[in-house]
Amino acid sequence: MKTLVVAEPGSTHEGDLATMLRLVDLAAQVGCDVFKNQWTSDPEAICARRRAPEYLWSYRKLAYPIEWHADIREACHRRGLEYGCSTYIPADVARVAPFCDWLKGASFEAGESAMRAAFAPYRDRLILSTGMMTAREVVDVRHCARYVLHCVSSYVTPADQANLGAILMMRELLIGTNALPGWSDHTQSTLTGALAVAAGARAVEFHLRLDDCDPQNADHEVSRDPERAAAYVASIREAERILGDGEKRVMPSELAFLRYRTTTA
Repeated sequence: MKTLVVAEPGSTHEGDLATMLRLVDLAAQVGCDVFKNQWTSDPEAICARRRAPEYLWSYRKLAYPIEWHADIREACHRRGLEYGCSTYIPADVARVAPFCDWLKGASFEAGESAMRAAFAPYRDRLILSTGMMTAREVVDVRHCARYVLHCVSSYVTPADQANLGAILMMRELLIGTNALPGWSDHTQSTLTGALAVAAGARAVEFHLRLDDCDPQNADHEVSRDPERAAAYVASIREAERILGDGEKRVMPSELAFLRYRTTTA
């Protein structure tokens, strides 16, 4: 099964539409499936909900005109990508939904009742992150989305705290639902996407940026530049090929050796 690879620019577009469209091109060039933005109609409201006034300057970069979504979606579809968007205020969900192939629920709001209600009509095209959640909390949201992503909500996540083995547990937790497990990556490792696929992830989200992104941007450090993004996606696709379909059988490369095989009579 092909992994849904989601490119996340965060705020590396700096609120500039032309830069956003260049990031769409980059996501297509490196082999992603989805370009997923973030958007808010009210940065102050996010700060109030999250009790995080110190991040206001960053959230303001996500308050670009809603009309841009149509242009970004068109650019995505032209390049063979699907378009997605994260929202953080319940009222914003229905506002961006008409533009999006995928909606995204961030870890900070994943268990919040008002956001869950807002996302409910779109659960078949919802991707949900579960950073800062326990296994019991994952059980509470496992019917809410198409993809439920293991996530560690720290920028940058130390590689030894990625805890990718948790994806194995999430696979078990999602049995009996329509949800598939995944991984939202905040590490800097090239290997974590491929390892997540090996652990059973069916979607992988990672951050990317352009070479000329401002190093002072809050998302710069967690985002992969074009070269590293290409290597990251290539490692995911290689992992898919190596894993195969999982059926135990004689492989084509073994056929010539069958005649040497000894069996018990």
